[in-house]
Amino acid sequence: MREQLTKYMSEKGKKTLPAFSAASGTLGTVADVMEPISPFAQYLYFISLGALLILFTGALLVIKWRELLAAPILFFIISASINGGIYYLQSPEQPQGILASHIDLFAKLQGSLGIMEKSLAQIDKNTQDIASSNKDIAKHTENTAKAVEKLNDNLDKIIKGQSSGGILAEPKTAQDYYHNARLFELSGDYRGARQAYLNYFRFQEDYIDTHLRYQSFLKIQEGSSGAREIYAEQFAGQNSISVQFARLMLLPMAQRRERLTSFVVQHSDYTPAWYELSRLASERLLGQQTSADKLEEKRALEQVISLHQQGQWVKHYLDHEQLNSQLEDVNTRSQALAVISEQGLKQSLSFTPSVSNSGLQINLQYTDTPKEIFYKTVEMTDYKSTGQSNWKDPQTGHTLPNTFIMLPTNTSSPQIIQAKYIDLKGNEVGPFNYAFNAEQHVAMAQREMLNMTKNAWLMLRDFNDETLVYFSQLATSRCAIQRVQYSLDSDKLDKELVLPPCNTKQPFNIPESFAGYIRADKAIQTVTVQVTFFDQTQSSIETYSK
Repeated sequence: MREQLTKYMSEKGKKTLPAFSAASGTLGTVADVMEPISPFAQYLYFISLGALLILFTGALLVIKWRELLAAPILFFIISASINGGIYYLQSPEQPQGILASHIDLFAKLQGSLGIMEKSLAQIDKNTQDIASSNKDIAKHTENTAKAVEKLNDNLDKIIKGQSSGGILAEPKTAQDYYHNARLFELSGDYRGARQAYLNYFRFQEDYIDTHLRYQSFLKIQEGSSGAREIYAEQFAGQNSISVQFARLMLLPMAQRRERLTSFVVQHSDYTPAWYELSRLASERLLGQQTSADKLEEKRALEQVISLHQQGQWVKHYLDHEQLNSQLEDVNTRSQALAVISEQGLKQSLSFTPSVSNSGLQINLQYTDTPKEIFYKTVEMTDYKSTGQSNWKDPQTGHTLPNTFIMLPTNTSSPQIIQAKYIDLKGNEVGPFNYAFNAEQHVAMAQREMLNMTKNAWLMLRDFNDETLVYFSQLATSRCAIQRVQYSLDSDKLDKELVLPPCNTKQPFNIPESFAGYIRADKAIQTVTVQVTFFDQTQSSIETYSK
């Protein structure tokens, strides 16, 4: 076979050897020039070797193919020789390749094509990525070492036939017993799983995920109540932080939340407890969240993220599968809560002043849906309900309370008015305080009206041979105004309108002595005005035309 194949190759080589050599040499040159981007010479060398192996096998098995395969075999021998030589001659000290390292022409070619720049940019990016991950690598080094040791030990035992189906026949370490417990559990061998868990806990390692997995296993077998009794009895003599926390995890949700709130005061750096607190306050678990729930969830998540950055989370987990799932959950919920104002959650009931000739009014705004709202002034001995409206909350179906408080005009001022509400869970929230001052209340309410009615501040009207400029809107809202400047057919604002004093008892009434308009020449076309409000802020400059 060898003599026959050599003969065929010799015959084919007379015709194709120059072309094959030129093609292989060209490919080798291009691969060497492209070396800064990727080791193409290495790729071509091993591709050629693989092709030769396939072609030689075909020639060995099928005699009639030998003449046909002679030319491809010759080509790949030449390709393997050239690219293999380049591959073995290259060294780390020549990142630009052999040719560019010794011949300026090829170096310039690389520069013109931007090959080295791409390579350097990639190297710089990789360096930055490596630097940024060094901290994470350091955190995981200890656990990784343990996992590798365990894996090697398990592989040795499997190779020696000492294990069956992944179960370690002769477990020795805590990790071995936990490994067996998980596999027994997954295979449905609950008796074997329980015994393996018991053996694992004899080592008294302080990982929380192993306790939580064991509790889940017990709940399936014994129910929540049975799991709580068995766990309490089994760990009665232990008081590690993981056991303390795990005991709380078997309590009913409301009791668990209350106890965990006290637990994190004593163990403020125990991240699993903060994570569980955030979960217990989440919409996913509660269904309907109050502002207090959102605030608690937001603060707990912030604590989790801070402690995780300090390396105070990963160390509590033996198996990182559960940790990775919780990390993803933290990122998702913290992003959703990041846009919510913490101050808005704290002040879940806010006050907006309003006014009319029938009295002063406080409009109430809430972030929770209340079942009922109550308020109290200094003149009242007890809280009074605002009453129920005719509207229903489309999400809950509950009738909504009235969201305003009517105060008579003779309400004493200043004073603190208090309001509170009952949320949908029946919890009393508040009280929230409103610092009531009659003059400021009226001024703030009228400024809000003026800001919404800027197009009606002035009105120009031709009457006989003159123009009447009516300031009625500004006059009725004068409690919000300190000064009115205006000008005719210019923007100089060189005139001032004198308004009558504010009367908080009848804030919209205009005295009979005030005309409410000025007379101007009939030829004027525009009036420009600017208002300075009671708190020294100024309106935009507005111009009104006939």
